[in-house]
Amino acid sequence: MFFVIKNLILKFGTLSVMSGGKFLEYFKIGVYTLGTYFRILIFPVFIPKFYFIDNPNFLHSLFSLLFVSFIIFIAVYSFKQKEFLIPLVLFVVSFTPYLYLVFTNLWPFKISTRYMMIPYLAFLWIVFLLIEKFEWKLKSVVIIILSFLFVFSDLQGISSYRSELEYWENAYMYHPNRSYVIYSLANSYYDRKDLLTSEFYLKKALKYRMKKITAYYVALLFSYIELEKAEYENFKKWLRNIRSLELIVPLPKHEKIKKMFLMSDYYSYVGDFEKMENILLMIKKKAPHRILVYQKLITLYCGTGKWESVRVVKNEMRREFNFSREEEICPPKKVFLKLSLRDKALFFALNKNYKNAFLTIKGVKEKKNSDYFLLMESCLRLNREKELKTVIQDFLTKSKKTYVQSRKLGFFFLKRMYRVKDALFYFKKSLKLNPNQTKLKELVHYLEKLNLD
Repeated sequence: MFFVIKNLILKFGTLSVMSGGKFLEYFKIGVYTLGTYFRILIFPVFIPKFYFIDNPNFLHSLFSLLFVSFIIFIAVYSFKQKEFLIPLVLFVVSFTPYLYLVFTNLWPFKISTRYMMIPYLAFLWIVFLLIEKFEWKLKSVVIIILSFLFVFSDLQGISSYRSELEYWENAYMYHPNRSYVIYSLANSYYDRKDLLTSEFYLKKALKYRMKKITAYYVALLFSYIELEKAEYENFKKWLRNIRSLELIVPLPKHEKIKKMFLMSDYYSYVGDFEKMENILLMIKKKAPHRILVYQKLITLYCGTGKWESVRVVKNEMRREFNFSREEEICPPKKVFLKLSLRDKALFFALNKNYKNAFLTIKGVKEKKNSDYFLLMESCLRLNREKELKTVIQDFLTKSKKTYVQSRKLGFFFLKRMYRVKDALFYFKKSLKLNPNQTKLKELVHYLEKLNLD
């Protein structure tokens, strides 16, 4: 229901109906879907929380026939017994939009019991109305049997949908060899800013066969991760894969916009603000409903001193979204100019403007550890290797306890840049200077075992 309403009202272009020879294929999937859902409703015990229909069999068709027969029976019966009409309508209305998705480009089609919550309640309503028609003894026996069947399944599923991550972890338990499931689990970890675990599962997904559209999303997520790590050669490699797949994979409009945002972030990182601005203006023209593009334009113009452009975009934002909290995105010119160098640098870094962050934080005379880390991150993102070596050397000689500084450098590369290889180098350097660091040894052992390379 959500996908259909979003597509019709917001007009994102997310869904499009499949045409041509594929219609019959998707119709068969729809029939199998009916059967599978009916099986989930009638036999809830030991049904996987995540279920694929790649290899449908006779049982799917049989259950589909039973499903249709049941609905027809209840529909006819509701003419005599009006109390069945409301749950029947609720069931059909909540279930039909999901069947519509079978005939769309929503990739790849999957069956999940979490989509059955409302139809499940409507189905139970119908069942209990039928039970009401039984004699007292038969009614008691049926209720006991149904309670025994359903209660354990419900208790088992209570913890299954607390978060997207837990859901995909459960799916991974059932389907450890499914590239789509592994990708979805990796994406859930990425959403939680756990890029190391996300990368670990993505590389595991590469071991298995996958559909072209799944390969596209795997490549896209890899490119996000490599961009965050400032590994631009790897980023460009995955970008080439994405461009190749775009030629053979039909993509909805919002996915193309997503890739454009990715490219704008890349140009922001490397300090090419002209190209970044051009991409953002293209997004604004193609998707004026995206508030994010206005936010990025405001911070871009603020960071480059184009205050008149800031004013223009803020006014557009007010008209388009009735947004009145622009100061949360960018402070007024007078306030911004009065900020300290450190606060300005942090503002630039927060908005991925590392060129100005680097130039600003260099002006701070008495540098803290956080200032050095910002300098290092800026050098990495701007691809300035010589300056990076100088900053690292200054940081290491800042304290007499070189092993402590090396350890801090290791955590910088691990937690801030997600670079395991560089983190291991400085962790091992710290251990060489001071071997009595038990927890650090355990961490090194874990990272070597993780073996993301």
